[in-house]
Amino acid sequence: MPIMTSVQADERRPAIPRSNALWGVGDQAVSMASNFLLTVIVARVSSPRDFGLFTLTMAGFILVLGVARAVVSEIVIIRHAVLDIDEQQVAYRQALGATAAIAVPLAVIFLAAEAAIFGSLGSVTVIIFVALAPLLLQDAARFLLITVGQARLAFYNDMAWLVLELVGFAAVLELAGHGRQTELVVAAWAVAGAACALIALRQLRSFPHLAGGAHWLRRNADLSWPAVVEFLSGQGAAQLVLFIVSAGVGVEAAGGWRGAFVLFGPLGVLTTGLGMAIVPALARQFHDGDRSSALRTCLVAAAVVAGASALLGLVLTFNLFSIGSELLGKTWPLAAAVMAPVAVQKTLEAFSLGAVVGLRGASLVSRSMRVRLVLAALSIAVASFSFATTSLRPVAWGQAAVMSIGLVLFWLQLVRHVRNTPAKHRVAGRT
Repeated sequence: MPIMTSVQADERRPAIPRSNALWGVGDQAVSMASNFLLTVIVARVSSPRDFGLFTLTMAGFILVLGVARAVVSEIVIIRHAVLDIDEQQVAYRQALGATAAIAVPLAVIFLAAEAAIFGSLGSVTVIIFVALAPLLLQDAARFLLITVGQARLAFYNDMAWLVLELVGFAAVLELAGHGRQTELVVAAWAVAGAACALIALRQLRSFPHLAGGAHWLRRNADLSWPAVVEFLSGQGAAQLVLFIVSAGVGVEAAGGWRGAFVLFGPLGVLTTGLGMAIVPALARQFHDGDRSSALRTCLVAAAVVAGASALLGLVLTFNLFSIGSELLGKTWPLAAAVMAPVAVQKTLEAFSLGAVVGLRGASLVSRSMRVRLVLAALSIAVASFSFATTSLRPVAWGQAAVMSIGLVLFWLQLVRHVRNTPAKHRVAGRT
């Protein structure tokens, strides 16, 4: 195959508009609103026990979704943004096929785990099991649309899901009896998502290629497995730290600490949406040897997210407008006691985002994985000190200190790569 110059490659790639990042953030906001609405409606129509079972089932679904993203979707935005239009069409069919291929074993694992935990399969579990493949495809298609600079279409797709689920919820609340409302609400959400998966495939003008999916998984295993390990280590450490803190200083204090993190939920819209949108641009910049632009993009992203986090942290720490106390109610005093260290931790984490997305854009997932494993071990070690204190505040400050180490390590990895990479180095794209 003849080697194309950067200019020729740019002409063959779909353009990524500057507004793509904003549409990406908007898309993530709509997606989170859809899931939030589902949780609120289920909470209103369910008994406390049924709602507890629902939250555990959804936690399993979110874990499965995160693994699917690590195996396929994140790799798509890292590796396929540098391909030309014709190569992208082939690669995207294969990536969708890979998503469909892993949906089956993930669904079986999900079902087996739920059965092992609860002793039997509930209706909500079965509904999500049946709908898992189209739901994973819809999410993968979102990533693909953002990668090709069509985050606007991803936003429209998630908005369609929100509208369809609202119609479904209204019908259930109006027509269904109280006995099966929980299952019917979840079914309305899942059916809306499955319909939007078909719409997304139409938007992409691409459909899954199962045989090509197996080829895609083999070819991209060098990035997907480190991404899965990083995701699971981060999620696993966070949950283990919460359990350790609960055992050390008590469930009430741990609940207040968790409540402090929940108040930073809106920041997740910005971090996730912005990260999804700028990684394709970074992949192209590193691919074309434009190191200075890539590093500048990372710094700007870090500054934007860290600035937003610091501002939110100040508002919550000083309880301006009574936001914290209004949202958390009786839990607020416990959350307020650790709000300052949590705000510092979240701001440091936000500034680290620039380096994390930079490492992804440079196809260096294994490096960010190693840093994440170090941070997981340090977080668990710091949490263990909760058994030696009656206050959670020292442990919270310790977690902030761990994140400061993470910030240094993430940026050190990125800066070393930028300095040691020749100006015209290209990261290999794979189909």
